[in-house]
Amino acid sequence: MKKLTLFITLLILIAVSPLSANAQLLSSTNIWVISQSNEKHHFTLSQIKKTYLGLKVDLDSGIAAQAVVMPNHTAIRGLFNAKVIGLTDSRIRSFWAQVNFSGRGKAPLELPKQQDIFDYILANPGTISFVVEGTPLPQGIKVIYKTN
Repeated sequence: MKKLTLFITLLILIAVSPLSANAQLLSSTNIWVISQSNEKHHFTLSQIKKTYLGLKVDLDSGIAAQAVVMPNHTAIRGLFNAKVIGLTDSRIRSFWAQVNFSGRGKAPLELPKQQDIFDYILANPGTISFVVEGTPLPQGIKVIYKTN
């Protein structure tokens, strides 16, 4: 029942939220969602959203997907939230404050540098993150979703 309530709340937030000003300025920039190259699971947009919003997504390998993000207030994170998740930064922060306070979940792991994210993805199967389109990816990481 708690998951259903959480899911309905997310749907309402997505339906009524406008794009943030930050994302509007960068709206012509595309985002790549990335994962390990040997990851056999094909992520759908819905699974990516669920993973970033703390809902459990089981992969074909039997492990649960996990998300890693850049710090708050970075342009790429604002753009990802707007283009992929469909919520503004403030709505995402509000959502995670409520979820953390209620004990129903935990926000994605936040790492300070892009290289730290690459290293974490390579060391942890099932992990996804995002980069600006055209970012050189290290060997062992592939694009699993592209925005338009």
